[in-house]
Amino acid sequence: MKASGPGGFAAVPFRLFRFFRRPLSTEAADAELAARLRLREGRFLDVARRMFFREGSPYRRLLDRAGCEFADLEAIVNREGVETALERIAAEGVRISLDEYEGRRPIERPGLAFAVTPRDFENPSLPAFDLRVSGSSSGSAGPPKRFRYTLPLLAETAVNERLLLEAHGLVGVPRAHWYPTLPSLAGIGNLLSTARAGDPPRRWFSHFDPDSPSGSAALGLAVTLVIATARLAGRRLPRPQATSLADAPRVADWLRRSRDRHGRAALWTYASSAVRVARAAQEAGWDLSDCAIFTGGEPLTPTRARYIERTKARVFGRFVITETGAVAGGCPVPRRPGEMHLYRDRIAVICAGSSEVLPSPILLTTISTVAPMAFLNVDLGDSAVIGSAACGCRLGGAGLATTLGEVRNDRKFTAEGSTVAFRDLEAIVSRIVEEADGAPDQFQLWTREDASGLVRFGISLAPGLYDRIAPDLPNRIRADIAGLPGGETSARLWAQGSTISVIRGEARYSSRFKLTSPDVDEDSP
Repeated sequence: MKASGPGGFAAVPFRLFRFFRRPLSTEAADAELAARLRLREGRFLDVARRMFFREGSPYRRLLDRAGCEFADLEAIVNREGVETALERIAAEGVRISLDEYEGRRPIERPGLAFAVTPRDFENPSLPAFDLRVSGSSSGSAGPPKRFRYTLPLLAETAVNERLLLEAHGLVGVPRAHWYPTLPSLAGIGNLLSTARAGDPPRRWFSHFDPDSPSGSAALGLAVTLVIATARLAGRRLPRPQATSLADAPRVADWLRRSRDRHGRAALWTYASSAVRVARAAQEAGWDLSDCAIFTGGEPLTPTRARYIERTKARVFGRFVITETGAVAGGCPVPRRPGEMHLYRDRIAVICAGSSEVLPSPILLTTISTVAPMAFLNVDLGDSAVIGSAACGCRLGGAGLATTLGEVRNDRKFTAEGSTVAFRDLEAIVSRIVEEADGAPDQFQLWTREDASGLVRFGISLAPGLYDRIAPDLPNRIRADIAGLPGGETSARLWAQGSTISVIRGEARYSSRFKLTSPDVDEDSP
């Protein structure tokens, strides 16, 4: 946690105090959202002028190549809207692939080629004087990506969070968060945003022990400072309590007891952690009716949704990206599991290709001057079904009529709320196998979702190679993941969840000589 501008770190308590002293009401959130949507086209053009068309921006070079000046973009937006303008320029090559964004390959278009790093996409318009909570994304090779959550960003997303809680009738209902504490941004980010929304959680369960000797004293001090300042401002915030994945019964018990005392209760956590809570409740014979569980960090698949709902709890999705903040929130009356309302006041989404293939790859654009990254048609590897709400819920009625369903990312492996690119996992395993004098055809990678929705990353090893490296292979993989930028959180969560599985078995091939998963008997299409 850092403060820039006059006063430096000494100004942190003062800035936090002002932040906590102005919590949102539902009426204020409604008015703010309405104003953002009414001015949406103008806000997008302001972002375009300040970020996309500025000298030195990678977008400026793509826009120049496409022959698109600001006046051209402005004319399309005013005539046909933001999304149509984005589709037009995307067709002319103004879009960024995942590999380009991560700096793995240069941006190359006919007649144009230049290298970039993730820092080239950082928001240049972040306030010069502000408090920043810094962190990184889940593990990924390539140049490191740093993200700065400022108080204006958290205040902006608080509007969406307040209306999400209101739409579900959860304002004032006891709620717990089960997210890691720092260095992960998930715990502190959700705590600050919902505190500004006027409805902070009653309990903060943390996957990591905040008092662990391996933890950073500075990070622990930062969390303590936030909580102490909130109390001075008249806001009571919970301290993080060490709650590993094995402690899921404690979270389930809190839900049950809070529901019994207050009539309803809610939980925000990762999808896999929610599955573990549901499993603990089922094993204990607890009924979680009148409990609402919001999941994020990984897809809310139909398997996961069905398993969680066996407890009679209701489960909804949340779509949050570290680079942008909150993207979408679960519909109270979804037509399909995980359907969410896009926060189109701060994000625009278009299909990256044919909308006939569902879910379709999507491109993200920020309509916010305070998001950590400036995105113009950026592909992060996510796919979704883009639709229009006919649900009649409060979010749709407030103007958030665009919906996202079946959100997933096929280019990254996500488990326990943490993500690592498949290519990085393959590179790690390949190197370890090579160092053990193994051959590329002596191992096979696969993923599998069990009946509850928990996923595993698996490695099949030929018998001789299995005997040499299998016992220590999960530890070696996690150690390499921890060495990736932002990979420490993934490594620690995957250790708790026993996410990596190693089995003895020869690599299997389809009739097309493609590697298949060990549990696949048919040729893949």
